[in-house]
Amino acid sequence: MRKIPALFAATALVATLSACTAARPATIDGCTLAYDGGSTVDLVSATGALGAAPEVDFPTPLVTDGAQRATLVEGSGTRAVEGSQVAAEFTIYAGGAVVPLGGTSYDASSPTLIPADTENPVPTALICAQAGERFALTMSAAEAYGEGTLETSGIADDETLVFVFDVAAVYLGKADGVNQLPVDGMPTVVTAVDGTPGISVPSSAPPTELQIATIKLGGGATVAEGDQIVAHYSVWNWPAAGGEATASTSSWSEGTAATFTVSSDELPEGFLAAVTGANVGSQLLVVSPPAAEGEANSIMVIDVLGIVE
Repeated sequence: MRKIPALFAATALVATLSACTAARPATIDGCTLAYDGGSTVDLVSATGALGAAPEVDFPTPLVTDGAQRATLVEGSGTRAVEGSQVAAEFTIYAGGAVVPLGGTSYDASSPTLIPADTENPVPTALICAQAGERFALTMSAAEAYGEGTLETSGIADDETLVFVFDVAAVYLGKADGVNQLPVDGMPTVVTAVDGTPGISVPSSAPPTELQIATIKLGGGATVAEGDQIVAHYSVWNWPAAGGEATASTSSWSEGTAATFTVSSDELPEGFLAAVTGANVGSQLLVVSPPAAEGEANSIMVIDVLGIVE
């Protein structure tokens, strides 16, 4: 069986959609799809329960004229926008045979999060998607992954790829709550347009006890212990006097949010204390004392994006 590279690692090689965006994208409920329908994608069918690997069928060889998208099962609720974190499962086929090339695990206990990203040809098809939706996408291998990327796997640039997506949920892409007043002695958080946080650390000595502040107060559901949440996070070390904070880890640099169970078995004390009782849409600032003598305080910024149902 021919194999293809990890879907979104490969699509990251493609800088823009200018070469493959449909000329007449459709608009649904005020949301504009990245790709229009077409006679090719209309030949794709998929049956079976949503959230499980579908039974897919289409005539072979299937040849697409540009990128095409068609909804197979209607969803409901909030539509994904640029930057939304979308829980979705997918299977990929080549147009020459109805044989899966790859896809996700379809494991409901560990949802696959994919950012709706208009800079990458495949994830941009998630724009306007809703929970409960199943849709098909057809595009050439070159359109999906870039010229020559799949040739070593035996897939020519002009070969059609067929994607079938099942959308489980649509989450925020970044905290969207109301800005709150800063807290004296705590770092200042500055957020980029896409939601990526940065910090400015005061020259005063760091707190000696756990400190939590709400930077943006969300208006969504309240997180309870035991919930599984979707969140973005960044962690820095508190710098020595006059220095700059050093980032140690960030989900933003990974390109997708993460899921966590709100439990002391999975989360460190500061993270757990911050998110328990927080509202979806909130951005939280946590300063934790050193874990051991000689270590620095840690600074964490958390965006609470959703609760997995």
